Amino acid sequence: MLVWRMSKLLVALCLVLSIAAGLFPWRAGASDWPAGMRVVEEVWLDGSSFTASATVAIEGKAGDVEAIWLGSSEQGEGQLGLLWKKDPNDWFERWAVWLVDGSSDPTGRGPLGHLTPSPGRSYDLKLAYDAESGAVALRLLDLTGGGYVSGTDHAGPGRELARVGIALAGEQGVSVAKVTALTVEHHFVPVGMSFRLLQREGPADKFAAFTVVDRQRESAVELAVPWGFLPGAGRLVMVSSGAEKVQIEISELADGVLVPVDTSGWPAGQVSLRLDYVREGEAVSVDEKEFRVGAVKVAVEDLAPVVTEGKTTTWQGVLRLEADGAVGDVHFRLDVRRTDYGPHLPNGSEVSRVTVLATDLQFADAATHRLPFRYTMETPDHPWGLTLEPSVEPVGMVQGYAPPGMQELYYGKLAEEAEPASQDRIRIALYNVRHGRGMDDQVDIRRVADVLRAYDVDLVAFNELDYGWPRSNKVDQPRVLSELLGLPYFYFMPTVQQFSPSLQGHGHAVVTRLP
Repeated sequence: MLVWRMSKLLVALCLVLSIAAGLFPWRAGASDWPAGMRVVEEVWLDGSSFTASATVAIEGKAGDVEAIWLGSSEQGEGQLGLLWKKDPNDWFERWAVWLVDGSSDPTGRGPLGHLTPSPGRSYDLKLAYDAESGAVALRLLDLTGGGYVSGTDHAGPGRELARVGIALAGEQGVSVAKVTALTVEHHFVPVGMSFRLLQREGPADKFAAFTVVDRQRESAVELAVPWGFLPGAGRLVMVSSGAEKVQIEISELADGVLVPVDTSGWPAGQVSLRLDYVREGEAVSVDEKEFRVGAVKVAVEDLAPVVTEGKTTTWQGVLRLEADGAVGDVHFRLDVRRTDYGPHLPNGSEVSRVTVLATDLQFADAATHRLPFRYTMETPDHPWGLTLEPSVEPVGMVQGYAPPGMQELYYGKLAEEAEPASQDRIRIALYNVRHGRGMDDQVDIRRVADVLRAYDVDLVAFNELDYGWPRSNKVDQPRVLSELLGLPYFYFMPTVQQFSPSLQGHGHAVVTRLP
């Protein structure tokens, strides 16, 4: 009888555990957070895709926090997270952000960027994962100062992450870093997807990005989808004077896709364009930018000297102002800036700036105005130049253009003509090599030499070279570069020496073939 009762009890217990397992999916042996982390808050997931956001306020000394983690609690291949901690390879002891997939140790993977926590500031951490495509997105935003780090990657699709939360490491980490909010949305928000508004004059021209919209130009929206492709759709929404209007529907979310957009009917003034990500009937905003609609193009015509009396010259010209449509009342001003040049002024020195034209104009439609102007100056004997600087207010109407004739106009004798260059020349290069670490995060000083050989240089000044450091394989980098480049003379000036001055150093060097 006792055995029978124990059997029934065991069956009932198994039934309860089975129901609990169905309500709270969990993978055996995968319930621990990264080693050394203390969980502040966590949320169960009811599906594989998620977007987790946490706000962290640094209330005390940031050094009392060793690391901050936002992600899943699984170990091994199931772990996914945003790891924010001090970068062990950074000279200035800055904090860095890593995307961790499958291991809490980011060794071998370079950081996505640097952002050091500061007392009195709050930070928004966001991590998103799409189970269908495997897309991963993260962002760390300084809510007080505006700095941010973002990144995207692909993880293995079809994972079943059971919990997501935020954890801290450090002796006083929990008391110094306050988590004021942790939210988990059970869908993917593609943080990092963005757009650009491109315009061009005609079909033969290349598209270029502008923040001032010329309604007479051909326009298109270019998508930036870091994962290459995403399921779902998109739409571009204009927000103007509190009203929203969908401009285009985007059926294909692929990186580099160009979608034509008609700007001819857009109202003049400041507008916002918002890119929405639409999936399964739900829309979320992923990018928003400000634009100035309405452009006044400016060009100079018939600029020439008309009167010369001794060393005094009067210039005369006409400015053509052409609006792309109704832009309303504007104030136009033209300044003329004179710059003098010489052997000791290779970049020039501004001598005078004179406003020669200031007037109010009204553009009720795509009209054209022509405005004559005159400018009188003392003509020097040394090289000089004139620059015409137009401005149209409201500010921004003329931005984004390089109007013909608005660049500097040289009328004096050029310095090259006054002082012929010597026939004896040497080729000099300046190179900050960052101890030979490349964009792929690999350290190989030989690649630096490969780049410089193509220039046949006589002298190279290097910044940030190592000798005797484990991070650069204990290579004497100044000597190796001298040998590889065939520049036998070198001088190394250490700026940092650690532990043993005879073994480790970091600094600048000059290598040359000139004794």
